[in-house]
Amino acid sequence: MSNPMPGSPGYPYQPPTAPKSGGSSVLKIVLIVLAVLGVGCVCCGLGIWYLWGYSTGELGKLAAAEASKHQMVKDNFGELEAADVEVDIFASAELQPKFKRDVFVFEADGPLGKGRLAFERSGDGSSGIGKLIAIEIDGEWVDVD
Repeated sequence: MSNPMPGSPGYPYQPPTAPKSGGSSVLKIVLIVLAVLGVGCVCCGLGIWYLWGYSTGELGKLAAAEASKHQMVKDNFGELEAADVEVDIFASAELQPKFKRDVFVFEADGPLGKGRLAFERSGDGSSGIGKLIAIEIDGEWVDVD
């Protein structure tokens, strides 16, 4: 017998080998965890972006409907639709000291002209944006009756 089987009496002694280190499996686990976290962050970011766009779109609908009730708005901007009105967060923060109350400011681009609308924030917890308090015409704020 020239080639004995392992474990048979003629088989040469082989010392036990050390087990493989788990370095590659740890690396795989770390990469999988990082990939899952990355996908989760991307999904959360997309969800927040979608919800922000949806909520500002709904605010635009409310603002267009409320503003179109006023003759001054119709005369200067025309009949506003939801697509004509966008919320301006930075202007809302800047103009709060001017109006001495919390306001939402919207950019309006209607068929007759463009400008800004300032709405008082409704603090009573009801749905809606509050009442229209001023419009900007040619850089000048005019109070709405």
